[in-house]
Amino acid sequence: MVRCVTRVLLVFAVFALFGLAGCGGNSGGGAPAQPLNPQFASTPSTSAAEGVAFSYSPVITDAGAATLALLEAPAGATLSEGIVKWTPTPEQSRKPNNFTLKVTTPSGGVATQSWTLTPSGTVKVSLVDTIWDENGSRTAPFEPPTSIGIVAEVPKADGTTEVLTSTGGSDGKYTISGVPGGYYWLRLTPEESLYWTSASNVDLGADYNAPQSFTTSFPNPVLTTFRFDVTGIEPVQGGFLNLRLGPWFSLGTPIGTETSQTFVVPMGFPIDLTQVTTGRAIEYKPAMLGTIKGQVVGPTATLTNLSLTNGGTNVIPVPLTPSPESTLNVNLRGSAWTALFAKVAPGAATPFGTPFSVWVDPNIPATSTRMALAGRSIQLLAPMMVGRDPLWNGLFFSAAADRRSDCSAIVAPTLPPFAEPIVLRDESISTRYGDPYPAEWKRYLSICQQAAVDVPTPDGTSTQKLLLSNGAMVAPTATELAPLVGPVENPTINDLDLFTKATITAQSYTLKWNKPVLGTPTGYLVRIMTPFTRNEISGYATAAILTTAKTSLTIPPTVLHAGQTYLILISALLDGRANVETSPRRAGVPMGNADIISAPITIGGAAN
Repeated sequence: MVRCVTRVLLVFAVFALFGLAGCGGNSGGGAPAQPLNPQFASTPSTSAAEGVAFSYSPVITDAGAATLALLEAPAGATLSEGIVKWTPTPEQSRKPNNFTLKVTTPSGGVATQSWTLTPSGTVKVSLVDTIWDENGSRTAPFEPPTSIGIVAEVPKADGTTEVLTSTGGSDGKYTISGVPGGYYWLRLTPEESLYWTSASNVDLGADYNAPQSFTTSFPNPVLTTFRFDVTGIEPVQGGFLNLRLGPWFSLGTPIGTETSQTFVVPMGFPIDLTQVTTGRAIEYKPAMLGTIKGQVVGPTATLTNLSLTNGGTNVIPVPLTPSPESTLNVNLRGSAWTALFAKVAPGAATPFGTPFSVWVDPNIPATSTRMALAGRSIQLLAPMMVGRDPLWNGLFFSAAADRRSDCSAIVAPTLPPFAEPIVLRDESISTRYGDPYPAEWKRYLSICQQAAVDVPTPDGTSTQKLLLSNGAMVAPTATELAPLVGPVENPTINDLDLFTKATITAQSYTLKWNKPVLGTPTGYLVRIMTPFTRNEISGYATAAILTTAKTSLTIPPTVLHAGQTYLILISALLDGRANVETSPRRAGVPMGNADIISAPITIGGAAN
């Protein structure tokens, strides 16, 4: 009996955490002891948080003189005196961390316990843009006209979301604490852009091509007259002149047959013109792009060391000089787009226009993978716009507006009075165009096939036009310009056909679709469009933009409202640089998009 008592005391000293009691084993004779079958009688907590100490004291029954070991654990976790301890680091938070404990008795009994901890943690968001200007690149926090709001909206089992607000922001850096692991909506306001992501570090910055900033110094515009004395014009019928001063002034005007011409323009400016020291001028000349009438860069001028005044008259000499030329040789596969507009709307999609162009991004290095989300791109060639009314014929073309091929969906009461020619057959284009800009600057070749769709007016009494698009953007050395991605297939909302008008009442609303047959999208953009009326004009405005890499999403509950009717546009996106979960606003070629539009979807229930 003395031997038994002594043994109990020793076991208790070593394994007090197990709550053991009684004697075991062979007390001096008789049958051998039966192997013990240890069991874990406790369950570890599944709750953990970044920077907060976690501990677990396991309770084990039938263990005897057992050995406890920590077989699997994240870095920093320890087992000491029978207690598992761990403080999650930022790198370990918001992701699964596996643990395994093993208990072994001298007689061969074994038991294991495994669990996973996903600590809540911090989400860091950068809203710092990269600005490309004459001096290279610089970073700057995004500066919207109103204050920025960034929140994480975490879906809950009941269909609602938990909203976690951010702190910081003065330097473009935001922090959201206590975000559980897994996916959440990262909402950016006032844009109402939402990104479906599981990332703990998200870059919402973008690249912009813009000259150095100018200080707004006048509460009201100051009337100033500009007189441009232009020389060196190549007098050709159908020529067009584009003049730019800084980011604010752009003049596009037809030119006559004289080699020297003067243009006088009065205009009100709210900025200090003394800060504007540079500008540019481009003469665009008619050219044939295959069988398509177009215009290409001709003589140009770079304006430097300007000395402008606020108010009065500024006389600006513009000495145009001939431009070095480049050659475009490309097969424009217009026929490849025909089938892509077959099922993109409840009704027929009618081809409307095909803007395409070669353009250059000033200041962005040709070797960079980046491209500007917006800014001062310069078009080097483009098709002439064709007037739907003869009055407009020849008066406008893409390059005059100094813009890229716009591949965003547009809703309008009627179609624009002019557009680029429709290209739905293959065109072999070989043409020369002026390109006087530094070879170190980035260049692109882009196309945007547009199709018009009838959509009901918000009151249902008539129809409006919506322009869907399917675009592609590649390097200018490409020998073929063809679609890169097709539209999504079989879109549904709550398993109902998205192309069929419906009224739906539900606790939540889930969109699903199949991947396009053509291409491999890097993401999808869902635009929720809601009716609006302003100045006696009604139409549809964007209520929210949802971006995801998945082929389904549940619309956040704050987006849709009972009693409202919506149009839902889904764009398949292909981007050579963007990651829609970690850097959705960065971009790079090759780039493509393809749109579809829903029938009107009404949310049932009382209006709220």
